[in-house]
Amino acid sequence: MEHCTAHATLRHGHNVTGVRNLWDNSIGSVTCLRLTGADECEVWAECGVERTLQELAALHVLPSCPCHHPPSLPYRPSLPDPLRQAHYRWVVVSDRERIDVYHRGAHTCIRSLVTASSLAAQTCCYDSDRRLLTRGSGSASPALVSPQVDPELHWRVDVLPWLACRGNFLRYQEVRPPNNERGCPTNPDDATYRRQLYVATDY
Repeated sequence: MEHCTAHATLRHGHNVTGVRNLWDNSIGSVTCLRLTGADECEVWAECGVERTLQELAALHVLPSCPCHHPPSLPYRPSLPDPLRQAHYRWVVVSDRERIDVYHRGAHTCIRSLVTASSLAAQTCCYDSDRRLLTRGSGSASPALVSPQVDPELHWRVDVLPWLACRGNFLRYQEVRPPNNERGCPTNPDDATYRRQLYVATDY
């Protein structure tokens, strides 16, 4: 696992070059996600660079997920966040991304636009009743690098780990949990969640 250690401390890390260099030096080639015969998901989950990337992402400054899909989107993209006491801009991404693959069971998903504070973006997914999915295959985790900033780097930092976990949302979300800072009701219900668990572990 020595290859997985982050070799650089990025004090001013909200720049694409710094994140890309950190990824390339520790994960990108034959290290974290390309170890022959290894459990790639476990290697990624224990990789020191993942913790460093999450620190760089400054997840604490991202907006919290609304408990219900905002009815004003996409016509009024600026939404108030009662926890941050600020307004954030959001976009609907379910019409442009494969949520049927990466968020199976979600009806729609939204993502925050980046701010000067972070390259990351909050992602929230909802069921057909517009209720936030707080767990399970349909729920979403923050993107450490927003595709708005760099689609290729987003793929490498955010999508490749999901693929390494072979679609097992439970393992992925142990490292990158969905946001539910507003204390929204648990969704989906236990029966649906158990079915999703069965499918995920049999992927």
